[in-house]
Amino acid sequence: MQLTRLAVLLGAAAAAFAGPVYHVKLTEASVINGTTLKPGDYRVEVNNETATIREGRNVIEAPVKVETSPTKFDSTAVLYHRAEGTQSAAAKPGEELMQVESIRIGGTHISLNFEK
Repeated sequence: MQLTRLAVLLGAAAAAFAGPVYHVKLTEASVINGTTLKPGDYRVEVNNETATIREGRNVIEAPVKVETSPTKFDSTAVLYHRAEGTQSAAAKPGEELMQVESIRIGGTHISLNFEK
């Protein structure tokens, strides 16, 4: 019984220290921190200056700078720039991948900015 209580308390403590979690949909093959992500729904957890991006069992970490906008974003938007010379199995032949520059979280003032 005491082991169960301890496990519950440790789980609650870990959850208390976890950063905010956001849900983001990538509509095209994208690059974050040198890793190619296929289109899909991702869970992004931010702890300090690190974003942990998950889709099922796939997990990557990337440095991120969290900025606050003076106005609230109406919807979640992913801003890209061309990832020069980047090819991957996730891209069609001859197609350049897009580097995620920032993610603006809808309903918040939060913008997650990734290194170029």
